[in-house]
Amino acid sequence: MSSYSNIIDKLAEYAQVLPSFIDERGDLIPTSEESKIRMLEANGFKVSSEEEANKTLKDFEKKMWQTISADVVCVKENKLPATFELRLPEGVKEVSYVIKYEDGKEEKGKVSVDGLKAIETATIEGVNYAKYEVSIKCEATLGYHFVEFSAGSSKSGTYFYIVPQSCYLPEGADASNPDNAWKIWGMCLQLYSLRSKNNWGIGDFSDLKDAVVEYARLGAGIIGLNPLTMLFPEDPFEYSPYRGSDREFINHIYIDVTAIEEYKTSKVVAEFVKTPEFVADLEKVQKAEKVDYITVSKLKNKVLHMLYKEFIKANLSADFAKSTTKRGQEYLDYCAYRGERIETLGLFQALGQHFKDQGFYSSWFCWPEEYKNPNSAEVKAFHEANAEKIGFYKFLQWVADEQLVAAKDAATAKGVLLYMDQAVGNAHDGMPVWADRDVHSIEFSIGAPPDVLGPRGQSWGFAPLKPLKVRERGYKEFITLTQALMRYGSALRMDHAMYLQRLFWSEINGPIDQPIRGSYVVMNREVLGGILALESVRNNSIVIAEDLGTVPAGFREWEKEMNIISSQVWYRHYADKNSYPYCSASMICSHDFPPLAAYWKGTDIKISEERGRYLNDAQRDEIVEARKMERDGLSKLIEGKDVNFDASALTEAEKNGLALPNNLALAAINFLASSGSCMVVLNPTDLIDCEEMINLPGTTNDVQPNWRYRLPCSIAEMSQDAKLKPIFEVLSKKRGLKK
Repeated sequence: MSSYSNIIDKLAEYAQVLPSFIDERGDLIPTSEESKIRMLEANGFKVSSEEEANKTLKDFEKKMWQTISADVVCVKENKLPATFELRLPEGVKEVSYVIKYEDGKEEKGKVSVDGLKAIETATIEGVNYAKYEVSIKCEATLGYHFVEFSAGSSKSGTYFYIVPQSCYLPEGADASNPDNAWKIWGMCLQLYSLRSKNNWGIGDFSDLKDAVVEYARLGAGIIGLNPLTMLFPEDPFEYSPYRGSDREFINHIYIDVTAIEEYKTSKVVAEFVKTPEFVADLEKVQKAEKVDYITVSKLKNKVLHMLYKEFIKANLSADFAKSTTKRGQEYLDYCAYRGERIETLGLFQALGQHFKDQGFYSSWFCWPEEYKNPNSAEVKAFHEANAEKIGFYKFLQWVADEQLVAAKDAATAKGVLLYMDQAVGNAHDGMPVWADRDVHSIEFSIGAPPDVLGPRGQSWGFAPLKPLKVRERGYKEFITLTQALMRYGSALRMDHAMYLQRLFWSEINGPIDQPIRGSYVVMNREVLGGILALESVRNNSIVIAEDLGTVPAGFREWEKEMNIISSQVWYRHYADKNSYPYCSASMICSHDFPPLAAYWKGTDIKISEERGRYLNDAQRDEIVEARKMERDGLSKLIEGKDVNFDASALTEAEKNGLALPNNLALAAINFLASSGSCMVVLNPTDLIDCEEMINLPGTTNDVQPNWRYRLPCSIAEMSQDAKLKPIFEVLSKKRGLKK
């Protein structure tokens, strides 16, 4: 191995790039030197030559050893006193510290390293350094604290987090006694898919409240949602809920416009919604088979602009800075609560609409050069001149916040958990990436290596956060995101939860006829898990992990220790019902898997072949053959006299996926309801023999109608369908909430 290769390997280790990983098949996949170099460059390391790389390595190690303490120390409350690693130059034997607690208290002290054995040493520019482990006593106060260290003329600070041992679980949850422990069932709703007589062609927050009430009547204990992430209002064609502009804010397309206070009193709006054009468009989207995001957005945005005009006229001063009514003050209080972040969001969205109106493509990458920098004079001038336009987007967030909080309150009143879904990243052209390029990489995308769901591998279009930059900031991005989502839900689903331990960086613009190239970057699961536990306990919020695909060794064991609920998809968990762990959410499918009818008939395989997702015919044939074996195995698992399902009595057509067996859904749901999982979460599409895919991973909206499916009827109508009555009776009997 060359000297250059050794340097690259060492820098990659510092940058937390894994040298290899084990894929879903169990094969060891090494990270190529070329990938390491590209990942280092994306993280700000200069490595174009051996000389440059060597200088980068020396500079990095110099900074590391001249910094007294680590960026972050996270300790569980039962592991106090905390251990800190201190790096000190030769001759320094004492370090002073000040612990600054979250509540404002301070605690000062000194610690001696005299007589301690160094755990590591180094010589930097002729100066000898040693690293010591020291214990520091402190208050056992949960929270986000900070420690300032000083030794001689050197000073450094460490984010110091004291966290619970594990995440919150509700009273009655007991993995040691699962037969008598808390168990519930619920539904995972794609909010956009809900139909009702009153919505404007897309499910809204009022529909959500109604669904909560209806499912609670049936005994459900949890309602899950797709990510409600803020997308790109100037470009409604960008509608994937997992590819958001900013995960901390809400997609205002879900606002029930008719529930806004100004809608009820506005004469202008009352006249507008009676116009022939509006009535025709509204009727069109309400009857549409799939969500027409473009027309829905046009309808809602027009009326929302009208309502905003009336709101500011009636409630705010001329400069929009002061309130003239109680309602106006509530709006300003919300803006103050969200702080600078909502101001930046409003600015970004106002700029996006401004340039869309001028004919620019809706991405900040395509804006004029001077507007790509959020700190430029041109951006500041736009900000100062467009307070009303920026305020419109802040108003939308306030209204969405009010309506979503009301839905959560309705769920809480019925004893139902509402779970929010945390997408794994923000889009490259999203607001946080534009506003803070220093912490995001735009050269790579978050994704996944080749597996069953994505035979070529997957690139999801999210800008990964640079691990060293995130660490330097105390993981504040993760903290604020978690806090924002737990405001609205009593449970939080972590999409692609393995990112708590490692995250796959896929190379952009690689060869389309080859598997995606890239590698994993190590994340600090102890810190991220500690933050999750702290916010979970503070908010009485359950944490659910989507932990499917290529799962690193030890991850599920760690989840169990942390009381994080894992995901068990029936299609992939080929085992007896008693093998389902208590801390798990069992389900027939998730949004990335085909609904039950589509799975049984292999509809997803046919669509995947049409969309060119398989590398070759042999790969397709392997999946087809595997599906035959799965149907046989799963049908034997779920058979039972109580649901009138006998695997041995299936016809050849049913065995081969050419027809659906009678009572298939009932038998599968009965199996899961009888399992050891603490929760069973179903999709409405599993109940109604639906063959449409919610999403086909690895495809784009222009070739596959992802995220546009609409249910054929309202939730109330579905719940009263006589054909579905046996399913709800089984669920209620085996794990329904007691009314």
